Amino acid sequence: MPPEPLRLALVTTPEALDPSSRWASITAALAEHCDLSVVVESGRESAGRSSAEVLRPRAHEQILFVLEDTPACAFMLPMIRAIGGTVYLPRWELPALAMAAHPELERMGLRGWFHALREGGPREALAWRRATARGERPSGLALNRSVVRHADSFLVEDAALAPRLLEERNERTPISVVEVSPEAGARWAEHLAGFPEPRAARRSLILARVREADRRRAAQRNARERR
Repeated sequence: MPPEPLRLALVTTPEALDPSSRWASITAALAEHCDLSVVVESGRESAGRSSAEVLRPRAHEQILFVLEDTPACAFMLPMIRAIGGTVYLPRWELPALAMAAHPELERMGLRGWFHALREGGPREALAWRRATARGERPSGLALNRSVVRHADSFLVEDAALAPRLLEERNERTPISVVEVSPEAGARWAEHLAGFPEPRAARRSLILARVREADRRRAAQRNARERR
């Protein structure tokens, strides 16, 4: 019997699903080679597109975030931090994405400083503070750590991103260089099938075992107390 198709959740935007988008051929190929569920931002769902709010990581073997440096993708950042998965990373710098996800970055304040530090680290946070104090919009900042440090694996078009990802993460990380073209969809499916499950799926299994161990210890303790 042929193997079961990969159960894949594709987290994307309605704009990327438009037939005129360069992603149309990739989405069609993934639907052909995978058991595909399409997930969009809550409030933008429609026929064949479910809400991000109802995404259940353990129902899928892989989760793919089609990310662009645009405000439309801002809803993906807390999802990536929470559940992991595979990210298509278009570029290293993601300032528009971070600014849309964290509007506090537009002005001085403790919350802005917190998000600048979390998304860019100490050096970028200092650069953000200097520019913002002058009333300028910060430039030249990557602000990408919610993506770079919290995804489990990556698909990139620019091969130069691979060593930067490995240096930033300082751990073994599955990374594949891909194309966005009508002929590339099958290769995307192959790469995704070889990547690890999303962190949240693995964590759920670990948490279940921890909770079961806790229940057993509690039962044993109660039994001793009743003696």
